Amino acid sequence: IRDAAERAAELTRQLLVYAGRSPITMEPLDLWRCVQEIVGLCEDSAPSGAALVAVGPSDEDLWVMADPGALTQIVLNLVTNATQALSAEGGVVRVMARVEEVPADTLNTASGDALPAATYAVLRVEDDGAGIDEATQARVFDPFFSTKSTGRGLGLAVVDGIVRSHHGAVTIASEPGVGTVFEVYLPLTAQRPAFAAEGSTPPRVDGSAWALLADDEPMV
Repeated sequence: IRDAAERAAELTRQLLVYAGRSPITMEPLDLWRCVQEIVGLCEDSAPSGAALVAVGPSDEDLWVMADPGALTQIVLNLVTNATQALSAEGGVVRVMARVEEVPADTLNTASGDALPAATYAVLRVEDDGAGIDEATQARVFDPFFSTKSTGRGLGLAVVDGIVRSHHGAVTIASEPGVGTVFEVYLPLTAQRPAFAAEGSTPPRVDGSAWALLADDEPMV
């Protein structure tokens, strides 16, 4: 009963995210730092033979206004999907980030709305897997549509819902036998966390607490 209730609760949360009704807390976040952290986590769980390559900007800031949990979910869903799309022999998943100026009326969201002209941080996740045909591409963001027998079809629908709630867009380009590319556009922000400002210090938290650290490095 408990497991069924938890699955139902998770399904409800995902549907609320897709519908843009999930509560979010927006704050300045470094997109590239989030990408690096998620890619590091996914490396341990990636299928055998799958290589994850992360390529980021050398000197550009990629700060966006986003909900931390939502941004993590975007990166995690796209990277996980990409690794699962690889063949049994393995392959390469490349995760990249860049800054791009988007003119007006040149990019539409998955729901068909035009993206405003602005400077965007772009997250690109590409794989050299089996690719997706045009008919499937037209439905990948639909709730409950999945090409996997065990899938619920909410992963990419949730990504689309999160991106829309963050005033961005997500695109797909794919070709059977070549691979797939997802790109997420999120507006850049000039805001920074208070503790990231020059000369400031992180807020101090008084009191005591227990922290559990799990690591396979004895030195750590």
